[in-house]
Amino acid sequence: ECYENQLKLVQEFVSMEDTCLEVAVGKGFMLQVAKNKFKEISGVDIDPKIIEHNKAINPDIDIVLSDILDLPEDKKYDKAMDVLEHIEDVGAFVRKLYSITNKYAIIQVPVDRPIIPPNHHLLENPKSYQAKFDGHLHYFTKFSLVKAFTKDDMFECVFLYKTKKGECAGLEELLSVFRIKGKPNVH
Repeated sequence: ECYENQLKLVQEFVSMEDTCLEVAVGKGFMLQVAKNKFKEISGVDIDPKIIEHNKAINPDIDIVLSDILDLPEDKKYDKAMDVLEHIEDVGAFVRKLYSITNKYAIIQVPVDRPIIPPNHHLLENPKSYQAKFDGHLHYFTKFSLVKAFTKDDMFECVFLYKTKKGECAGLEELLSVFRIKGKPNVH
């Protein structure tokens, strides 16, 4: 239900005329919902076990084993959805989305949670945070998220919403849509 809610909140940017790429497909729940909302949905993930799982539950969806930064740029998508909080180099990721996306990037990230330093794994004694580490390398505020996408003038923010606990995920998240700037065919 949370994935349905996410797409409902951004429904004006979702079209059966468009192709979409989900970055880091996880357990495949968003793919199952999104395949009924887009003309074509594809996925990319770096974990071979995730790919194997998704090929079993989503056999009709093309899912590629690749780091998003290494994904060839010969195929373009109208929309891209992601898990930005798990990406190490946010700037490189934003540039990659710009190069493979024609219209919009739909981004959902956890709200800044200061309990765990986002760079705890780089500290001298990261074990003190190990039990609390949820795999997120970054947390975002509205300002930091918008800044990450707009600082190089590749995107403009056209939708930004802070979800309530349980609305789209277990905790509060920022749901945003960034429109590509400077490319033809942007609607």
